[in-house]
Amino acid sequence: MIPISALPDALARLRTSLVILAACLLLASCGFHLRGGAPLPEILAGINVTAAGGNDAPIVRDLRERTSLVDGKAAGKDAPTLVVSGTGIEQRVASIDTQGVAREFLLVLNTRYQLLAADGKTLIPPQTLELQRDYTYTDNNVLASDIQSRELHEELYRAGAEQILRAVSIYQTHHPEPQP
Repeated sequence: MIPISALPDALARLRTSLVILAACLLLASCGFHLRGGAPLPEILAGINVTAAGGNDAPIVRDLRERTSLVDGKAAGKDAPTLVVSGTGIEQRVASIDTQGVAREFLLVLNTRYQLLAADGKTLIPPQTLELQRDYTYTDNNVLASDIQSRELHEELYRAGAEQILRAVSIYQTHHPEPQP
């Protein structure tokens, strides 16, 4: 038995537990997912990914890896082809300090892509994608700034691949292939 003097504390803990439980149930039922946690749509299974000019940029490797994970389907000769070209990351000075030394940099990913049918017909005309991230450089911690720059490069390639897959997925959803 709970003593009468401890009853208000027990009720307060019970009320707090119920509020937390209700919040967890609401969050789970609203469809919330952490960013990047959503599986790719089945529509992207078996799509060919190529780099124009043979430049196998990290974004192309990421796209190949991501599309090969969908249902384990291999790309075939009659599958659409995603052509990625002109991928590069440019570093620009975003701000300088009073001595004229660059302190903040802007990394800009530029790439072009298009989706072609197996017969060469253009499904998605050439599109340009540009993404930006910035980072701060400090003389006191050069190694950390360099590591941050490399991590942002990788993040830009991943985010670029995600944007391209989203665009292709939307196209494929609105233009399903005819059933034989």
